Amino acid sequence: MRCPWLTIVFSLSLMCASAAESPAPAGIGSGFAIHPDGWVLTAAHVVGGCPRINIVGSGTAQEVAADRKLDIALLKVSQPVTHWLAFNADAERGDPVRVSRLQAAGTEWQRAMAISAIVTATRRHDGDRRYLQFDASLRAGESGAPVVDVDGDVVGLVVARLTPGAAYRLTGNPRQAVAYAVDADALLEFVSPWVALSEVATQSVNSARIGHGQVVVECWYE
Repeated sequence: MRCPWLTIVFSLSLMCASAAESPAPAGIGSGFAIHPDGWVLTAAHVVGGCPRINIVGSGTAQEVAADRKLDIALLKVSQPVTHWLAFNADAERGDPVRVSRLQAAGTEWQRAMAISAIVTATRRHDGDRRYLQFDASLRAGESGAPVVDVDGDVVGLVVARLTPGAAYRLTGNPRQAVAYAVDADALLEFVSPWVALSEVATQSVNSARIGHGQVVVECWYE
């Protein structure tokens, strides 16, 4: 049952198309690579039930594992990737973080901007400590995006945001955005049976390269 106060940030494009129109994915979300062999993390609701998953620029992917309660999924892409992200499991309240926003540029995708935010809590509003709460204003298509620290390391994976009414009731501020990410500890525990991250060399990521390692995840029903 979907909670009315919680909004997933997944872009659904379930529209009728004429035969003359180009085919389009049923939905689009974000994700990020964690290993050069093509292992990618995303939000489970982005790929749940998809007959075909496509990683833009990298080919098709298979869902290897998912935790529907946490809303995270592990994908294996059909070919290696050139950029991937490392983790930081030490995020604390008050830490500055960023979410990279991708946007369409014709038939391609490009990194558009880094959304700055602050970690406002190291738990969800219901007390679940496997989530980070942060104050970014998110939009459709950003489910599965990495939340990174000042060094470019992943502290969480975007899964949801509160509706404006719920955010106001929680914070008392009508302009306060509230979003949630599964934290790095929970992500590392989830991927450990399948991916040996200790064997992967860490890549250097700085603010000029924000978005490297992030991917666009498409759900196709055709």
